[in-house]
Amino acid sequence: MKKIIKWAFILIGAVALVSIIWATKDLSDIKAVELEVVKLEFLDDGSYHGKYENGRFSNELIVEIKDRKITDIQVIKPVLSSNEQFISDLRNLILLEQSIDVDAVSGATYTTKAYLKSIEKALITEKAEIDREEISEIVEEVIAKVDKEMYERISEYMWEESMEAFSPYYELLNHEISGYEEESIEDGIEVLFFYKLIHKNFDRDPDAVGYIKEAKEQGNVNYQLMYDEYLAPREMNFQLKIVIDESDGMTLFANNAPVGTEWEKVSMTDYILRP
Repeated sequence: MKKIIKWAFILIGAVALVSIIWATKDLSDIKAVELEVVKLEFLDDGSYHGKYENGRFSNELIVEIKDRKITDIQVIKPVLSSNEQFISDLRNLILLEQSIDVDAVSGATYTTKAYLKSIEKALITEKAEIDREEISEIVEEVIAKVDKEMYERISEYMWEESMEAFSPYYELLNHEISGYEEESIEDGIEVLFFYKLIHKNFDRDPDAVGYIKEAKEQGNVNYQLMYDEYLAPREMNFQLKIVIDESDGMTLFANNAPVGTEWEKVSMTDYILRP
């Protein structure tokens, strides 16, 4: 029994010692806290969330800003040692002074400082986060606009090249670009993509076409298939790369390797089947 009591006292003493150490650490940390100047004139209207984490001095709150003024402070998580009257007195003092550069409430220097640190974090740290988000959105919009302009430029270039090469032989219906990727290189920009060109034969009576006419006369079992396919849309597919140099010139490359990747400088006229 005596041993049990002995160990109980040891355990209680250890818990008390740990509590004292942690409390001392919390106090040491809050003593070292310095508050920055908050400039209300740079703040937009809205609710700002602030949180200070330091053991028993931890707290969380919302600061309301209207017309460049602090209009309310709502404490979500209070400091353990504070009560509603303390929070109300501190709120009224800050609303009156419109600043976090205020004297301690009821002599509670460290509790006051803990709340003021949360307000600072709300109005400075969160404002910085909002600014970063706005900047990020602007940058993304600019990048998207640049990417769209480059994509449209590549699309227009490929259509012009295709028309020049194939329009004497086929009716071009449309083209599609997929797998589009841009990469900055030492001397310009490299654009990789897959290119699909949709085309058909010029409108004419298929029976007037030599090989179809012959198939019909000979009763070829594939005659109807040849007839139907003659005016049907077809596809040509390419894996391409365009390099845009510093002078804005474009050079076209194609991967014609059956396996792997081997870029070769080409022109769309290279793909015309000549007799």
